[in-house]
Amino acid sequence: MKNVLTIFFLIISLTQTDAQNRMTPEIAAVEILNNLNNKEFKKITELFDDIIASKINEEKLSHIYASLIDKFGVFKNNTLSPSRRQMDGSIIVDQLCEFENMKLIFRIKFNEMNKISGLQFLPPPSKLSYKIPVYAKQDSIIEKDINISSGEYQLPGTLTLPNVGNHFPIVILVHGSGPNDRDESIGPNKIFKDLAYGLSAQGIAVLRYDKRTFVYSEQMKLIQDKLTVEEETTIDVKAAIAFAKSVKEIDPKKIFIIGHSLGGMLTPKIALENPEIAGAIIMAGNARPLPELVIDQTNYLLHMDEFTADDQKNLDVVIKQCELAKSKLINANTPTDLLPLQTPAAYWMNLQKYNQTAVASKIKTPLFILQGKRDYQVTTKEYDLWKIALKKKSNVRFQLYDKLNHLFFEDLGDVSSPKEYEEQHNVAAYVIDDITEFILSKNK
Repeated sequence: MKNVLTIFFLIISLTQTDAQNRMTPEIAAVEILNNLNNKEFKKITELFDDIIASKINEEKLSHIYASLIDKFGVFKNNTLSPSRRQMDGSIIVDQLCEFENMKLIFRIKFNEMNKISGLQFLPPPSKLSYKIPVYAKQDSIIEKDINISSGEYQLPGTLTLPNVGNHFPIVILVHGSGPNDRDESIGPNKIFKDLAYGLSAQGIAVLRYDKRTFVYSEQMKLIQDKLTVEEETTIDVKAAIAFAKSVKEIDPKKIFIIGHSLGGMLTPKIALENPEIAGAIIMAGNARPLPELVIDQTNYLLHMDEFTADDQKNLDVVIKQCELAKSKLINANTPTDLLPLQTPAAYWMNLQKYNQTAVASKIKTPLFILQGKRDYQVTTKEYDLWKIALKKKSNVRFQLYDKLNHLFFEDLGDVSSPKEYEEQHNVAAYVIDDITEFILSKNK
C-alpha cells in the first residue's frame, strides 16, 4: 500500500515567472529547492497556476514541508548536481538530497512551455537489482507481452504461461495502492514477478499489468477529485478477466484473483462483481476501514524513533483527518488537506459504502487469506478479524507466516521497518507452494 505506507510523495503543478524562463531547468530546480528549504514558501506559491493555487496555499505548503522534515530529519545538502533527461516532450530534473535520516530524490518536471508541471520527493533508486528467485524455472515458462483494453485506457502487461500443456488455470494479480507497475516493484523487489515466475513454473498461468494510475498518471490528476477504487482498480480487473477468457491456452472456468494489500481489501468486491471466478487469494488485505490503518501505520512509524511533541501533533492531525474520512460529515466539497494522504473526498466517500468482511461473508467464491506475522502495514489484527468474520464459512482457508513481512519476504529482524523494502528479497517459496496447492485443489 505504497500511498499509505511508503515514503512521503508530493505532486504539485507550478508555473514559472519570466525570470525563471531565462534559467536553465537545472538552475531553476536548484533555486526552487533552496526556496523550499529556506521556508520561503511564498516564493513558491506565487508560481502556482490557478488550479494548484485553489488547493495549496502558503500555509498548506508549509505544513507539507514540516511533515517531510519531521519524517526524514532536517535537510543537509544536495549530494549531486542536478541530472536532466527528456520524456514525452518534457524535461525532468532530479537532485539527490540528503536529509538527516534518509536521502530523497527531488524531481521537477518542466513542460514544453518551460513551465514547471510537477514537483516530487521520491526515494532514491536502489543500488541493488532484482534477482530471479531460485524457484523460477525459466526454461519451463514463456512470457508474452499483452495489452488490456479497459474503456478508453490501454494497459500493457505480461502473460506468463507454462511452455507445455494447455487449458491452464490462470491468476490475475491485483495491485496494492499507488501507481504500481505490472511487477509491483518496490525498491529492488518485484513481488508480482516472483509470483508469476513461481506459479507458472508449477503449471499456473499468470496475468499482470501496469496499473491505470501508473500508465496514465497525468490523466488521473485531471480527474483526481472523482477518482475512487473503481477507477483505480476494480474496473480494470474486470477487463483483465475478460482478456483472460479470450486466451486460447486458458481454461475460462479456472480464473483466480490474487489481491495484495489494497488489492486484497478489494478482493471480496471483485469476487462479488465477477462471480464466475473460481477462487480468490487475499495477501495482506485489511479487514478494517482504510483510515483506521492509516492511523496505526502512522503511529507505528512515528514511534520507531524517539517520539516527540511534534510527532504527537502530526499524529493528532492524521487522526483528525481519518476520523473525518470515516464520518458522515465528509462531502464532495470537503477540502483534500482535511483528509488522509492528500486523497480527495470522493475516494473516501466511496470506501464508506464498502465493508470487505461483510461482502466476503456473503460470496460463494472460495477464499484463501494469507498474512505475514511481521507485517507492520497490515498487522495480524486484520488477519484475526478476517477469521472472526468468516468463521462460519467452510470454503475459506487461512495461513499465517511467522517470518514474513508485508511483501511476503523473510527477514530475521525482530521489528519490521520500511528499510526492509530497500533490501533485495523474493517472495518466500513456501508461499508460492501454498497458493499453488489452493489453486490446483480447485481444479479437480
